[in-house]
Amino acid sequence: MKKLVSALCLLCVFLSGCAHRIADLTVASNRNINLNSGALITGEQVEGDDYIPVVLLPLGVATIENAIDNAVEGDRCIVGLSNIVVEYVRQSFFVGRVGFHVKGNAVYDSNLKGCEHKKI
Repeated sequence: MKKLVSALCLLCVFLSGCAHRIADLTVASNRNINLNSGALITGEQVEGDDYIPVVLLPLGVATIENAIDNAVEGDRCIVGLSNIVVEYVRQSFFVGRVGFHVKGNAVYDSNLKGCEHKKI
């Protein structure tokens, strides 16, 4: 009986947290982008995430859209992301969090007002 309980506890520890790579995208944005402007510049890598708490059941809905919003909100000149990796993260066993983690290269639009300094 002790071996069974020990095995179950060990199994619970190993199953309690993981991340799954669910998408590799070339370009993604939830803003309007003029792809023909010729003023798009790729910048540094940025990250964003959207997590919700779990108490027996998830207490909301995490979305990839919110994760991308959180990644690009740091600079108003960023209009999207390129070379994106989207991961689903689950760190819960009865209590914890679940959500999405997004990382990619920032895409700047130097034609936006106040973003002229982002020229090549």
